[in-house]
Amino acid sequence: VRADVGRGQQLLCIGDVGMGKSTLLDLADAEARDRGFIVGRARCTRSTAPLRHDAIRQVITSACRELLALGGNEGAWHAALAPLGLRAPDAARLRAFVDHERGVDDGAIPLVRRRVLLRAAVMAFFRQLVDRRGACVLLDDVHVADTPSLDLFAEIGARLDGVRFLLVAASRPVQGERVLPLARRAVLGPMEPKDLLVVASQAISGTLPASVGDQIAARAGGSPLFTSLLARYLVRAHLVRVVGEDAIAS
Repeated sequence: VRADVGRGQQLLCIGDVGMGKSTLLDLADAEARDRGFIVGRARCTRSTAPLRHDAIRQVITSACRELLALGGNEGAWHAALAPLGLRAPDAARLRAFVDHERGVDDGAIPLVRRRVLLRAAVMAFFRQLVDRRGACVLLDDVHVADTPSLDLFAEIGARLDGVRFLLVAASRPVQGERVLPLARRAVLGPMEPKDLLVVASQAISGTLPASVGDQIAARAGGSPLFTSLLARYLVRAHLVRVVGEDAIAS
């Protein structure tokens, strides 16, 4: 809501596997779209040789594809750069950056200066998104993200604090305070059995008996993900039947 009225917001959701981090990102995604934001999303990955700024690249391309889709247009992601009103050199640098192609002829410019110009182009991209509709950045699995991406997202969030900008990230509990330092921390813990019963019932579109819900909760360890998986397994194994709006133990 703060981001919706022009006050930047950053949130880092921290929790173990199955605690609902990705589900929260899905909810934030849907809510941001309903409020008119352009959503850029990235799933961070670990590799033996991680790409610098891989998460930044994912967010830029996904946001551009959404812009094209909203306008009823098709084509490569970079077709959205011109309508954004970016300067030609900035658009060329972004295209070269994302597609690993040769763009603006910066060969005569020192490396440090080239990096400054690239950061400025990325910042200009997000400022244009914010000015037009608002920008929402969603990052999953931040615990394996490349450090250059996280540093740049931290800078973007700091510079766009007073506008329609939202950043929501999800991580396992291994991050220190230096990661997205301006983001509020929300620790996701195990859910109560009564809440897990609701999750299980929603997973199979039928109200489970309390006795079955208690057994699922006892085995799920407070995890909404494992709760949903267990409930669906019971239906597939014909141990529970869904009749109308009710689920009945076989």
